[in-house]
Amino acid sequence: MQDALQVLKAETLNPEPGSAVDGASHILHLNLISCGDVESTFQAVDARKLRTVFSMVDVLNQSRKFKSLRTLKLQRSNITELPDSICKLRHLRYLDVSHTNIKALPESITNLYLLETLRLTDCFWLQKLPKKMRNLVSLRHLHFNDKNLVPADVSFLTRLQTLPIFVVGPDHKIEELRCLNELRGELEIWCLERVRDREDAEKAKLREKRMNKLVFKWSDEGNSSVNIEDVLDALQPHPDIRSLTIEGYWGEKFPSWMSMLQLNNLMVLRLKDCSNCRQLPILGCFSRLEILEMSGMPNVKCIGNEFYSSSGSTEVLFPALKELSLLGMDGLEEWMVPCGEGDQVFPCLEKLSIEWCGKLRSIPICGLSSLVEFEIAGCEELRYLSGEFHGFTSLQLLSIEGCPKLASIPSVQHCTALLKLDIDGCPELISIPGDFRELKYSLKILSIYNLKLGALPSGLQCCASLEELYIWDSKELIHVSDLQELSSLRRLEIRGCD
Repeated sequence: MQDALQVLKAETLNPEPGSAVDGASHILHLNLISCGDVESTFQAVDARKLRTVFSMVDVLNQSRKFKSLRTLKLQRSNITELPDSICKLRHLRYLDVSHTNIKALPESITNLYLLETLRLTDCFWLQKLPKKMRNLVSLRHLHFNDKNLVPADVSFLTRLQTLPIFVVGPDHKIEELRCLNELRGELEIWCLERVRDREDAEKAKLREKRMNKLVFKWSDEGNSSVNIEDVLDALQPHPDIRSLTIEGYWGEKFPSWMSMLQLNNLMVLRLKDCSNCRQLPILGCFSRLEILEMSGMPNVKCIGNEFYSSSGSTEVLFPALKELSLLGMDGLEEWMVPCGEGDQVFPCLEKLSIEWCGKLRSIPICGLSSLVEFEIAGCEELRYLSGEFHGFTSLQLLSIEGCPKLASIPSVQHCTALLKLDIDGCPELISIPGDFRELKYSLKILSIYNLKLGALPSGLQCCASLEELYIWDSKELIHVSDLQELSSLRRLEIRGCD
């Protein structure tokens, strides 16, 4: 191994600006990223022998005979076009023109029959691909992030392993995915409202493709005669799927495969803008699920026991979940967490974000002692947090913003790892309970904005680690003079306090 590395190093040239290049005719791999004088470098090397070229300037604008070139990386270079003569690079396997202003690819590029990887990420001026992309019979990896760059006749590229986006529409039927049996990695399928029915969706044969990540996107409500629930049911992914996003789905319920442990390897699940769904799928038994985000689902009114388990038996629920986000759940009025004897729920949860859930009246914190970050924002009907912060020895961030009816919060004195406490826009909150002497070695930042506090938290003057303190628009606050004892403060702002 060491000998191979020495040989590779001897065959590689990385010229520095201003340095002379001599005796380089044996070089096979040329890195011009930091090179100042490209022309003089090419005079020293034998272009016919080069197998690899990395460059941020156009190296194809001269009649150089790259007879052996396998890899050409022009990422972030100054090129705006590729010459027709690129077809002469008949041994080329890897071409990267990402992050360039390239406007078109020549049709001749489709004669690179050995090309395996083509990277076109962030080519914002590139509007379409050549018509005969089907000729690239060796292509395995096609990277792009513009929905207009889905190649025509993609179904003929049967060796493809990487296809980031597929758009259903007049030019592409979902059944074109049928023959792409080697697809791996990540795939986003857009405009699913254009899929006619279950039979049409089944033709994609997604369950046979070992994808790591799938994103299903509906753009609008499209054809109302389509049974969208049947379509999603027929798009069941392979059991080994790791990440799944469902966005813009307007069905009233989710398919059974989401609740029957058929996705037992799933680690990330995002449900976005599923505006008609009334009930969440049963997810508590997913043994590897680590990230769960639910947003823009205004018809879900309650998160109850059916969200956790269908059996009702005592077990560990959401055993691996680390991040949970409830965002823009406008109709959510109640969230229940099983807190009975023997129940274990969210034992590994580290980050909880609840934002813009305007009708939610209470948030259960029972058993969430593994939390590291806890953020609440824009919950206009929130009255209280149900439970206590006992045992929350890992909590480092507690942020509560824009909750105008919140009248009380539990004592934070047992949150002995708390670094930052931010409470903003809670004008009915009259106190921050707890003895802050318990936080004297942890708390570094305290922000109090627009509260009804009559006094600062008890023991705050003993917080020897406090570095930043912000008190704004808390007009009933008294005893602010006690802050003079806080010698550790680096920043103190007091505004709008009588």
